[in-house]
Amino acid sequence: MLVLICAIIASMYYGIVTPTEAAAFGCLLAFVLAAFYREMSRRELWTALINSIAVSCVMSIIVINGQILGFAIVQAGIGKGVADYLAHLSLSPFWFFTLLFLLYLFLGSALDGLAMMLLTVPVLYPTLRAMGFDDIWFGVFLVIQVELAQLSPPIGLNLLAVQSVARDINMKTVAMASLPYMIMLSALCCLLYFFPQMALWLVATMK
Repeated sequence: MLVLICAIIASMYYGIVTPTEAAAFGCLLAFVLAAFYREMSRRELWTALINSIAVSCVMSIIVINGQILGFAIVQAGIGKGVADYLAHLSLSPFWFFTLLFLLYLFLGSALDGLAMMLLTVPVLYPTLRAMGFDDIWFGVFLVIQVELAQLSPPIGLNLLAVQSVARDINMKTVAMASLPYMIMLSALCCLLYFFPQMALWLVATMK
């Protein structure tokens, strides 16, 4: 397992694969490791394939419905209106960051990550630059907010993916179990504000 994790992370950091390709690379490497340890039978392989197809179908349905909901919110102008209002408030950087965090937390409960970015970044980016926020820092912050949105019901894709695998556990239990991770991601966003050099610390250390 440690070899699998290190291989996936290293392949991305050294530019060998993109994050999307890293997912396929991880699947291939896991298959090779299973074959090496001779712990995968034909029946287990078939079960793994069936489960992968089932989870993929469930996630596709969720994504499609999330995009329909996102389209309705976009057409209603809710997201853009809130982002536009936030951009025109005369706030200090700290309070602007706080409201930005709450905005993405709110949007993440109803929109997928791509819709969140398309709605807010064009409106908020000039204000962020004017307040002195770094571009790369904002990119890291936004990625963390998108991941936080994946744990926010009712459109939390990660919650629904877990619940589709553990079908005997209800969504409320899954959401409560993910609460500590939401708290940790929220704390990480706060740390990024007070210590912005954290955004590139790992990359700088690897260099």
